[in-house]
Amino acid sequence: MATTTIPTLPSFSSSSVVVDTTVIDSFATTYCEGNPASPSLRVADFFYSYLPLSSFDQVFQSNGSLTAYTLAQLLGNLYVSGYFGGIWLTGILFPGSAQTDVSGASLSFVDEIARFAKGPYSKGDAAAGDWLTWLQRLLGWILGDPGSQCLVTYCGNEISFAQNPPSSAMLMDRLSDHLTYMVSLCGYDLGFLLQMFAQMPWGLYKFSTGQCLLDFSSTSVDLATDLLGNWSGVIPNLLNPAPGTPWTALQSIMQEKGVTCVPWGEDVWELLLAQTNLTGSGFIELFNLGVKYQLLAQTITLAEMYALANLDDATGQLALILEACFVLWTGAFVIGRFSGNTSQPTVNC
Repeated sequence: MATTTIPTLPSFSSSSVVVDTTVIDSFATTYCEGNPASPSLRVADFFYSYLPLSSFDQVFQSNGSLTAYTLAQLLGNLYVSGYFGGIWLTGILFPGSAQTDVSGASLSFVDEIARFAKGPYSKGDAAAGDWLTWLQRLLGWILGDPGSQCLVTYCGNEISFAQNPPSSAMLMDRLSDHLTYMVSLCGYDLGFLLQMFAQMPWGLYKFSTGQCLLDFSSTSVDLATDLLGNWSGVIPNLLNPAPGTPWTALQSIMQEKGVTCVPWGEDVWELLLAQTNLTGSGFIELFNLGVKYQLLAQTITLAEMYALANLDDATGQLALILEACFVLWTGAFVIGRFSGNTSQPTVNC
């Protein structure tokens, strides 16, 4: 059986997020029995690709009825992946630089978001301001003390609501509120990827933006999961919504809230590139992560749209649970990125 070591994590108390090393070891064993990466790449390949994608897939396949693992354990996997992934990401963005106390840097980062939110944008549309203001508040809250406790409590509350919504109407209202931010995130990340791809030192990667914002795909990143692409069948409804159906409004949300954030993602890439020292391998690592992140965000967004269009409570509940998992993974990345920590986990096949 494969084994892993997990360095000290930020402390938090929650029954909703449980870091269980025996569960992580179980995932590592399955990973090692397959086609593990070379030893020098194994930590990143397992903890920041295989473990989170497999955990998301387990949540999806269970459809809310987990057997092999509890939802709390899978959330623990995502927290470990995100937190140490944020530390790993720092090494990619700033290779060779010593990690120090960056509490001031985190506040500066939130301030930079606030500046973008107030505009004017160099490329983007002012309609993105609502999302940027929300993002500023969210990051300021996550990075506050104790950030991890706030994050796991929020995600636990969202999952509790999704599992037992007071009514179908309230479930649909929650989905409608969250959809705006997920669509905006998809637009931002797509812009980031497009600008990064245009400046990558090698033309090794291929992807397609498809026929609309939520039709992104890539054949250059290995993503063998059942979850990704599950709701791609709704794309024709977004492209040509039947008159009088909810898809007309959902198409408008995609255009007005999502597409308007693409230029802002492009701007952020330019800002990041000017402040970092990315190497050729760093471009590849960051692009790989960005593709997986985009596909997960896109899949969850399409699930929320499907649930709203069809008033499908079961899909809506699953979509909100997946979104809570996604927020936890993302938030843990942010906390790790600005932690000042340098520790990394290990995996031994």
